Amino acid sequence: MMTMNGVLDLMTTADEARELSNTQKMVNQAIKNANKAVEEAARMGRYCTLSSLHTK
Repeated sequence: MMTMNGVLDLMTTADEARELSNTQKMVNQAIKNANKAVEEAARMGRYCTLSSLHTK
């Protein structure tokens, strides 16, 4: 049989694991958003470069 302290330790560990999981999800989402922003900036850079070539 598990002691009350053992149960509390498991509950704390589970809460910490959930927090870490949520943090990891937020980090992964931030990375995806940054990647999208970089891709969009690259597209805009190519567009601007191509546009400037056409106006000369």
